[in-house]
Amino acid sequence: TLSPQEDGKAALCRLQAYRYLACVPYEDITCPEECNRIVAAAARLSNRLGMWTHAPNKNPGLPDAEYQLGKKGCRNANLLGPITSGRACWESVGWWMHDSVGANIDLLGHRRWCLNPAMLKTAFGLDGRFTAMLSSDCSRDKIPPFEVVAYPPPGWVPLPFFGQEYAWSISPNPQRCGAIKPEQIKVSVYPMEAGYLRSSEPMKVENLKWDTVRWGSGPSLIFRPKGIQVSHHSRYWVEIDGLEITGQ
Repeated sequence: TLSPQEDGKAALCRLQAYRYLACVPYEDITCPEECNRIVAAAARLSNRLGMWTHAPNKNPGLPDAEYQLGKKGCRNANLLGPITSGRACWESVGWWMHDSVGANIDLLGHRRWCLNPAMLKTAFGLDGRFTAMLSSDCSRDKIPPFEVVAYPPPGWVPLPFFGQEYAWSISPNPQRCGAIKPEQIKVSVYPMEAGYLRSSEPMKVENLKWDTVRWGSGPSLIFRPKGIQVSHHSRYWVEIDGLEITGQ
């Protein structure tokens, strides 16, 4: 069992690993004490309520100052719970990146905040069976140029960081994305055969959606290919029509 300090460090390392794979800034992410206090209060409030909500409207008996801090944390955090025994903050990061269960698959909001290029500060909190991660920070002054934030990202992905049940997401840089007409978006995913040759028939795609809510870096294209295999040397070719990325 990890101590709270060890758990927080492990969670930050895991978040940094996901951000590294997605080619967004990761090395200088920090967990300032004020951020730690906010997410600790959010986790504590969630545990007292016995549920997580981003808009708590009932004080379960906490001092008012602590309740108000918890409300602030819940508004600005990824939340998870009630979790099973042993699933601490570092494991919760994987759940927020997965984000493909129930109604979450239509938004992938937790993932999009985790991979927000503008993030500079975060923190992780655990109380009882509830975890929280400060996720809405956008305080980075200089964001490196990027075309899209994609997950899974182009190239190789370690098996522990992806699974066949994951939805796929592509968030174009809002400053480089032209006008989008959702009805014109077409996604084609092809298995790649020996010699990196694309198969002749694309796979079926489900849960296709262009979500315009500005979670993380901005709007996102969400979809999930049916029947993919996530194993050593599995490869897929993705073609997307209807997303116009302009030059710098």
